[in-house]
Amino acid sequence: WDKKITTLPGLYILSAGILGPLKQCTTLLLRSINLILTYANFYFIFTILKMKNRDRENQNDLSTFGAALSLTTFPPLFFWFFLYYTDVLSINLVLLMYLLHQKEYYRASAYV
Repeated sequence: WDKKITTLPGLYILSAGILGPLKQCTTLLLRSINLILTYANFYFIFTILKMKNRDRENQNDLSTFGAALSLTTFPPLFFWFFLYYTDVLSINLVLLMYLLHQKEYYRASAYV
């Protein structure tokens, strides 16, 4: 972590917590953290869209899946999935906060 950069060390702390006990801190595994977080982003987006569209009759899981996949692979984020950068975790936390808010877990969403 570079003190000159204003980014909070959340991704680095998460990576150290996961990979530190395993003593496996390779470039591949560090980049895999973002790939795992991308799957979490897909899940959060899919769940949010499913909750938003539950009252629509013409909305099925396949179209919700397609919309979630499209949003997950949105071009500005796509390039960060396979690198070790904080954007994916940032989006992950915003989506988690919004999902918790939609499920009316207001206190939990405030802590995210």
